Amino acid sequence: MLSKKALSLLELILVVAIVAILLGISLLGIGLYNNRLELKTAEQILIQALNNARSNARKYSEDYSVSFDEHSFTISSNQKTKSYQLANIKLNQLKGSKTLVYYAPYGRTKATNFEFELVSSSGQSAKVYVYGVTGKVASLE
Repeated sequence: MLSKKALSLLELILVVAIVAILLGISLLGIGLYNNRLELKTAEQILIQALNNARSNARKYSEDYSVSFDEHSFTISSNQKTKSYQLANIKLNQLKGSKTLVYYAPYGRTKATNFEFELVSSSGQSAKVYVYGVTGKVASLE
């Protein structure tokens, strides 16, 4: 009886095809994971920046205003201005005016509610809310 010690061309093509399919599926999953991670990072940057503006309005007794653009937002006071770029994330403002102001000395707003939607390039989204005159910031998933 002859023993078979080598792979046939058909077996080799089959193995390469299976590996290619598995690689394609994993690359798709990695791409979606990266988009979700980028979205979560932008969401955390927005929340942290808004909380810092609110806290600084109370701490330094100074008004802090936050203005929003499509891919960025800017926080400014009498003494400094800081801009945040959200790269591939689109910032949609669903509710509220174009500028949010935290008024000294309590860090409150005059607006009722603000609602933002962050949208990644793959279409995934996250929402950030600024509640009432207290200006508290939250995210709901």
